[in-house]
Amino acid sequence: MVRLTDNWIEALRNPRVLGGEIEASNLARKRHRIQREAFRNPHRDQVRRHPANAGGDDWMTELQKLPSAPDPWDPYPLVGKRVDTLRGPGLLWQVIVGEARIVFDSDTSCWVSLNPSELALGDAA
Repeated sequence: MVRLTDNWIEALRNPRVLGGEIEASNLARKRHRIQREAFRNPHRDQVRRHPANAGGDDWMTELQKLPSAPDPWDPYPLVGKRVDTLRGPGLLWQVIVGEARIVFDSDTSCWVSLNPSELALGDAA
């Protein structure tokens, strides 16, 4: 004859809780529910890759918006002078329509082509 104590259910549950069995079961149920919803609605919450977010986790909050392009004639008086850009300070070497060529302080061996919107002309112009 076998007799069970009054707290036999609690005594059975304690090792399951300590061993992580119940937590694993709850996690498996949650994961299955998420997968089931994803299967039923394949086009909802779909992540789309974009080259502007290379290396990011595809959330728009990590993208940086460039400032609006300055007037195309603004950079011309600054040729030969030091300017600040979004990539760092440098010398404005040449301006061509739609392109500003900068010699950066970090690498004076060559010029780099930038979009004029990358120039910080607020203080200089």
